[in-house]
Amino acid sequence: MIIGICGTNCAGKDSVAKYLKNCGFKHISLSKELMKALKKEKIKLKTKDRAKLIKEVKQLRKRYGPDFLVKNIEEKINKPKKNFIVSSIRNVYELLRLYKRYDFLLVSVDAPLEQRYERCKKRDKKEITLKEFLDYEKQENGKEKYSEHLEFIINIADIKIFNDKSLKYLKDLSENIYIFLNDFMDDKVRKRRRKLKEIKEFIRKLR
Repeated sequence: MIIGICGTNCAGKDSVAKYLKNCGFKHISLSKELMKALKKEKIKLKTKDRAKLIKEVKQLRKRYGPDFLVKNIEEKINKPKKNFIVSSIRNVYELLRLYKRYDFLLVSVDAPLEQRYERCKKRDKKEITLKEFLDYEKQENGKEKYSEHLEFIINIADIKIFNDKSLKYLKDLSENIYIFLNDFMDDKVRKRRRKLKEIKEFIRKLR
């Protein structure tokens, strides 16, 4: 089984992945895969350089295909009898490639804006205004094939987590996802065609 995790910046995606790892899942971060790809291209950037990262990943998608990050991990996630978490899904073609799998489930994570903003400043150890924080988020909702399409991906998620309480609450919520996965997967099979249609309709509108 593969659980995809998407969400807004500093909402708690890595925390959800961490708690699911305790249930036997292996975590693959597309953000880390991007950093590997950039290193291979001899481009030196840090994860906190968001504006530059968005620009560079767009160029890599043009060169290698909009879903190249997922292609790069397919050999790993195709291993039989293994469960994986794939986090930081930001492009709709990445989502489409994963959603075609019968064993894929998408979870979105969001949190109140002020909490995310404060977490971002603490995590990156960098002073950033709220306006700059919001401007970066706008860049993650493009209308081009090679852009980020975060808002659409979050909205189409099979399970939505709003991280506005304690870490213990988030841990319990994350582990409950694993407990009820079979029920979610049965429901997903019934909705799969409709969701794939929504994804393809969104793709048709991209430039």
